[in-house]
Amino acid sequence: MRNITGNPVDGDDFFGREEDLQQLRIAVEDGNHILLLGPRRVGKSSLIAELSRTLKVEGWTAIKVDVQDTADEAAFLQQIQEAVKASGIEMPAMATVAELVRGFRKFFRGSKVSVAGTGLELKDGDVDWEEVASQLKSLIKSLPDSGRRVLITIDELPIFLNKLLRSENGSERVRRILDWLRSVRQACGTRLPWILCGSIGLDSFVVQHGLEGSINELLPQPLGALEPAQALELLKRLGLKRQDQHQCKLSDEVAGYMVQRVGWPIPYYLQLLFHALKSLRNQDRSKDYPAAIDVQKAYETLLSPQFQTHLGHWDSRLGDLLDGHQVSVARELLNHLCEHPNGRSRDQLRDVLAREFPQADPGKLDRELRELLEFLERDGYLGREGAIYAFRSFLLRDFWKRKFGE
Repeated sequence: MRNITGNPVDGDDFFGREEDLQQLRIAVEDGNHILLLGPRRVGKSSLIAELSRTLKVEGWTAIKVDVQDTADEAAFLQQIQEAVKASGIEMPAMATVAELVRGFRKFFRGSKVSVAGTGLELKDGDVDWEEVASQLKSLIKSLPDSGRRVLITIDELPIFLNKLLRSENGSERVRRILDWLRSVRQACGTRLPWILCGSIGLDSFVVQHGLEGSINELLPQPLGALEPAQALELLKRLGLKRQDQHQCKLSDEVAGYMVQRVGWPIPYYLQLLFHALKSLRNQDRSKDYPAAIDVQKAYETLLSPQFQTHLGHWDSRLGDLLDGHQVSVARELLNHLCEHPNGRSRDQLRDVLAREFPQADPGKLDRELRELLEFLERDGYLGREGAIYAFRSFLLRDFWKRKFGE
């Protein structure tokens, strides 16, 4: 298998998620609509890629819609329509719906939205969202009539919704998108399953904005870190990829030390550390390379400025779901916890916030702490053991300490 970091993988490069894959496949084949849950970089996109590959072998059509770069409702509908068209399923209504969607987007571009109900009043004229969305809904609903089993995946939906939320009438527009998607899923029933996922948790987004009812029919499937034995096997397979001078064969001891250093064994972190280990220059390698001392050098490399793009998004993404004050409080919690490898209790964290925000109402501060700890745990920053909260990833903790610690 190849060491591919950051991009979805399938086939021979997919590893260690056989049980998760089987559970997801059974749920999809039964006609469930799925909310794939898990912190960013845990491997959700790779799981979907492998599921799609295996289903296609058996005659399914897998339609994936990535909406992270989508700017507005019109572009959102067009993304879905174009993905359906690209699937190759021939449908008489396709040309009509495509023309409607293109016309809607043409009116939408450069227009100022002043939403009233389900209609959009645009400076170029009146365009009815309901008409366009209803036609696309009917098209999607009829996809199984082609005689194929069809799966639709919407990836990075929370990123799009968050951008929409910050625009004019954002709350109404976000609710309308979520309500429409729910109505489409209900119209499809068990005949056409959907999977929703993203690098930001949709569960976090809807909880944050009181929209839980828009996804409460989705079947949640969580995805976590690899088991230690799986993580060990992943690293050893990566080390055996090449059969030449570039091979990096790992002993059980060295592979185990790599898993230990990462702390939270998700494939992305393990592959980053393996890449850094293989990239050590010859003069920096020990005479027993690859040895534990080389792993430590590689680990230090990951904490250097040139690797900030691989870990810095954990900082920038705080602002994707939290407002300015919440970001400040969340950073205060993370800045404190990065100095305490063994973690801190909720009471200790409350004391930290009380000192930092002495004028805050105690009841409000306690609620805010509870909500932020839930968010940070759900989105992969923190883990909890009993009453103690700590960074899930040793690598992220050490990165955070170097960048923001005292």
